[in-house]
Amino acid sequence: MSENQTVEMETVTIKLPKAIIDFLRGYRENIEEYLEYSILSGFVADIESCQGPFGDYLDILEKFKLEPVFKAYDVCYCKPKC
Repeated sequence: MSENQTVEMETVTIKLPKAIIDFLRGYRENIEEYLEYSILSGFVADIESCQGPFGDYLDILEKFKLEPVFKAYDVCYCKPKC
């Protein structure tokens, strides 16, 4: 996350296969940061697809004030016309 950005956080516990965590420990200095970025990137891809359960992407960005979150994590996103 960008140092000059503050985003309210919540903690969620997830289970991952031990082999994945062992792999990440071998190749990443900060596993938590990597997983946060990966989850956010996947979320952005899902809502940008304009298909599925999320509905109108632009409404979602505004309603949940997501742009500052994506910017804080340097997650690339676009504003498609669905």
